[in-house]
Amino acid sequence: MAATKIDPFSARSSFDTGSGSATLYRLRALDDAGVTNTARLPYCLRTILEALLRTCDDYEVTEQDVRNLATWEAARPAAVEVPFKPSRVVLQDFTGVPCVVDLAAMRAAMQRLGGDANKINPLVPVDLVIDHSVQVDYFGTADALAKNVDIEFGRNAERYAFLRWGQQAFENFRVVPPAIGIVHQVNLEFLAGGVFLRPDPAGGSTPVAVPDTPEVVGFELTGQLPAGATATDLVLTVTEALRKEGVVGKFVEFFGAGLAGMTLADRATIANMAPEYGATMGFFPVDDETLAYMKLTGRSAEQVELVER
Repeated sequence: MAATKIDPFSARSSFDTGSGSATLYRLRALDDAGVTNTARLPYCLRTILEALLRTCDDYEVTEQDVRNLATWEAARPAAVEVPFKPSRVVLQDFTGVPCVVDLAAMRAAMQRLGGDANKINPLVPVDLVIDHSVQVDYFGTADALAKNVDIEFGRNAERYAFLRWGQQAFENFRVVPPAIGIVHQVNLEFLAGGVFLRPDPAGGSTPVAVPDTPEVVGFELTGQLPAGATATDLVLTVTEALRKEGVVGKFVEFFGAGLAGMTLADRATIANMAPEYGATMGFFPVDDETLAYMKLTGRSAEQVELVER
């Protein structure tokens, strides 16, 4: 049975939206309680801290877990585990297929033990984007895409049939088919909502422990791209600089006046290169460019307002 949520810092509050009342957990409650000054924390850690406040149950996420992250020090990151409970998960097919195999194996085991196999489902929404199977056999013609897609389905028929079964069999699981786009693009354009509004249940997903309180590296962007330089030049330059710095296993947060001249697509490309420069995460805080992109990609006015607030 899931533990009951608690609110040790009186962080829970509500506010009115165009579609009704919504609940939020205020980081300022930690300031009011004398725990920390949240304004000094990097935005990437504030995001995780909000999740800890929201899911605190004194069992999977404890009051001490919240305090450990809230009192983070840049010079001395604490060697303590940090629970991480995301609201949703995005997978690509290269790593996502083994996850579905594991779920199927768990269902088979549950059935052998005489239990209800249908109870085995992801506890948070999961989207799997098929984007790692593309090979270019035809190019330079109007029908090249259609031909490549046909060949792709033939080569991967068994795997795609398995994923289709998974989408039908499991709750909270969707598959984005081939030829739609690459995972970070599909996530930004179609899947990401920015803010989740939902009932506030007592349960939640089991947390994944981040081994140590993460070290955060700030990357300041100034000025603007010179004439003739492209977004690709920027991405490669940033990646090279971070490789030289050494950011393996760290969070990288980008900031500075140079962000004003960067599109969200370019930011997403840099963040998506985190495995190339060795970081656990590349993070760009939400700003006006984020809101403009949400409007551009058809998000509702209510959704944009929620993110802005």
